[in-house]
Amino acid sequence: MNVTNESSSESEIYSGQLLLKKRGFPLYVPEPQQTLPEAYRRAGIAIGDVGIITPEGSFDFFFNIYRSADHPINNNDVPENFSPLPPYESRDLFDQSYDAGTHVSTSSVERLDPE
Repeated sequence: MNVTNESSSESEIYSGQLLLKKRGFPLYVPEPQQTLPEAYRRAGIAIGDVGIITPEGSFDFFFNIYRSADHPINNNDVPENFSPLPPYESRDLFDQSYDAGTHVSTSSVERLDPE
């Protein structure tokens, strides 16, 4: 996507920048769908979740690859002959936390603070 194209909407620019910087996929509806099991709605999206991004911009959860088929969030709704992956190690995770007020941008974009 050409982010300098003046016909791009703010959401297209935002989405393009997140994807280019490999900082995630923007969800316009970030909360879990109300039709999902309560255990999933309480925990939210997690490592190992399998699903799709809907045209409306929400994550449509199918199952989690690290949980057993009978785990409450999977609700026995997994592929035939499903076997969960072994747990991941915490040392394999990389925390990319950002403080409030930080932003993700290219080196050509400057933040302008109001005076």
